[in-house]
Amino acid sequence: MASQQNGDNPIFDESFEFQINLPELAMVRFVVLDDDFIGDEFIGQYTIPLECLQPGYRHVPLQSLTGEDLPHAKFRLYVRYGEERMNLENVQEKNK
Repeated sequence: MASQQNGDNPIFDESFEFQINLPELAMVRFVVLDDDFIGDEFIGQYTIPLECLQPGYRHVPLQSLTGEDLPHAKFRLYVRYGEERMNLENVQEKNK
């Protein structure tokens, strides 16, 4: 994923959509990497049960590979859940 160059505060403009069949068992793992010519340098990670991830804007703390909190390391994300997957066909049918 590319980000806008913003020094210590990069901005990622990425969206992900996926279907979840057993939300009570699902976990979400966020991994932040510094992608450059040499390789992907690990910055931080965070894993959370999906059911604990509430809709809306969230600040997510980053942890080391061993699970230790990284001071001043976090990212912001927006979470939205939906029952129906929106695609062009659904939009066209709703507009009739």
